[in-house]
Amino acid sequence: MVAKPMPARERARDADASLDRLKRAIETLAREHLGPGASLAPRPSAPRFGLTRARALDLVLELGAALGAAPAYARILRGAADVIGERGVDAVSVDDILGAADVSRRTFYQFFADRAAVVEALLELLFSAWAAVAESALRDAGKRERGAQSARVDVGAFALAGWLARALLGEALRPHTRAAELLAAFLDRRAAAFDVGRGEARRMRARVLAGIAALIALDIGPESSTKQIAEAEALLHELCEER
Repeated sequence: MVAKPMPARERARDADASLDRLKRAIETLAREHLGPGASLAPRPSAPRFGLTRARALDLVLELGAALGAAPAYARILRGAADVIGERGVDAVSVDDILGAADVSRRTFYQFFADRAAVVEALLELLFSAWAAVAESALRDAGKRERGAQSARVDVGAFALAGWLARALLGEALRPHTRAAELLAAFLDRRAAAFDVGRGEARRMRARVLAGIAALIALDIGPESSTKQIAEAEALLHELCEER
């Protein structure tokens, strides 16, 4: 007996549910690695910060399996993160994602309308986890400590997966796109975490964005040295310190 294809509305609902489950799991993982009690010290086994590239990519598959997300959906996100992180968004096609994820074209279109939809899904995951960790860190910090905590979270995000963050943020900086809207919402959420007035929130929003731009320019990532990490934290602390 041949199974009937799933209606488009059901496919979209299942995809949304899968994304929500992955978001929650990644937020939990990010808190473990970047929360106030986490350490960014290099691990004894290797002179690097955070996760290896392969570990960061495989994490999506593990989270999907643990939370019941469709395995193919998680593989698509993992494959997209792999090739986009290596080549950049513009140099990656749907065919490239299919090859990296090892899924069929039919399976891809069950979950995503096009390449842009995959990029948006990855950005949502990145921004959701990133903002949640920042909110947690600032919530537990005194006013004088907020700038340092914000800097620590942002540097930590790049130290864990700067190779992917740079590629996705490059897409989000393009005006008049859905990716740009996601970035704007992320910056609003980050500014709100400082719990300041409207005028100061606008300034904090600009400072957070300036800090992210600095991390891109400094090329902070898993291979950054202890000195590079410390210098980046100091720079971002100065940018985000409340005056």
